[in-house]
Amino acid sequence: MSTQHAALRIGLSAIGALLKSRPNDALLDRVESLPGVSFEKGTGRDSAHFFLNFLRYGARRGWSSSALAERVERHLVRPVLASEKARLFARAKHGVSLRSLIVSPTVQCNLRCEHCYNLYEIHHDGRERLSTEVMQRVVREGKELGAYRVSVIGGEPLLRWRALVELASAHSDVLFTVFTNGLLVTDEVARALVACGNVELAVSVDGPAPMHDAWRGAGTHAQAVAAIERYVSSGGMALFAPTVTSANVRELLSDSFVDAMIERGAYMGYLHHYDMVGGQERADWLLDERDLRWMRERIERIHGDKPVSILSNVVSDLLRGGCPAVRDFVHVNHRGEVEPCCMVPFAADSVHDKSLVEVLRSRFFEDVRGAAMDAHRIKRCLVGDNLVTLRRAVERGDAKGTTRNAHALFAHDDPAVTSKLPTCFSLRGAERTVS
Repeated sequence: MSTQHAALRIGLSAIGALLKSRPNDALLDRVESLPGVSFEKGTGRDSAHFFLNFLRYGARRGWSSSALAERVERHLVRPVLASEKARLFARAKHGVSLRSLIVSPTVQCNLRCEHCYNLYEIHHDGRERLSTEVMQRVVREGKELGAYRVSVIGGEPLLRWRALVELASAHSDVLFTVFTNGLLVTDEVARALVACGNVELAVSVDGPAPMHDAWRGAGTHAQAVAAIERYVSSGGMALFAPTVTSANVRELLSDSFVDAMIERGAYMGYLHHYDMVGGQERADWLLDERDLRWMRERIERIHGDKPVSILSNVVSDLLRGGCPAVRDFVHVNHRGEVEPCCMVPFAADSVHDKSLVEVLRSRFFEDVRGAAMDAHRIKRCLVGDNLVTLRRAVERGDAKGTTRNAHALFAHDDPAVTSKLPTCFSLRGAERTVS
């Protein structure tokens, strides 16, 4: 046991006794001083709040002190400390490193949602899928680079749930977050994934039932909510992970909806912002400057009032500084092509042909890592303000589109769309930063 691990366990005991007797600020001050808690320089307050609510969640679930320490180490500490150690070694040896991986075992899905960025139809061949053997190798290579967190997306990844059980069981030191619509979370699936001990479910719940069902299909809201309850009652960790649009943002961050997710057993929320990289037509659903400012203020109020953490891929402090694509993570799609991000449908290489180290050291990814920050020290999105990086790579043959409509990103000429496309760090101006 390292000194940091030992200090963390001592700190957990001290904070555990105070969970019901001190206000948030007093506890946050104590949490921030613990080793292995802050994920990035300058973001300690945000990650400390997440850490505190993780502890409170354990207290509500009735975990023993040993169970709490085990879960904290598995979900929070090990991915950070093991990752940092591996990253230091990888940078010294290879000059590149990662913090996490995003993997798509398949793009096949049992739903067809209007706001989905990754519909089966946009792909050259949606029938292809990553073999279990390839996924095992990718995760193993990812760990050597520092990726001790893996997000599993799709399509619907639970169409491959047996392969995911095999993958998670073989890599017990990695935290897997599986993003799912929840419809395939049967008792059998829940028990098998929970038994792995290192799999959490991120269930898509896009708001109250009428709104969710209008976008995803009649009855799907009830099934998604039931999936959270089933997974938590089986002993697993679950979060709610909606797609945020201008149409549902205020519903998603309302007291009634957030309280409902807490009551169902979700320990946190992760908000993914709607964009148009998948050929969607609803530009009116894009979030604007006013929406982002409101979200930031509303999330801060929720953090002050409720025992839950809400993270956003735009306004969260955990992502301060802008786009972390390639620097911190990459996306391995269902064909094995390695994209900077699941929202950036361009790739130069495949894991079928090269190792992750070789891919990361390509000229394409060197360009992506070197994409300039703006005057506010924000690195804007590669399919937004930094689109020139992709255009240059494609023009000189260093990258190609991975979907049928990838190159359409270069053809947007409507300022109302391009100024908000997508929402990840793409809005211009000081008022549109996350600081």
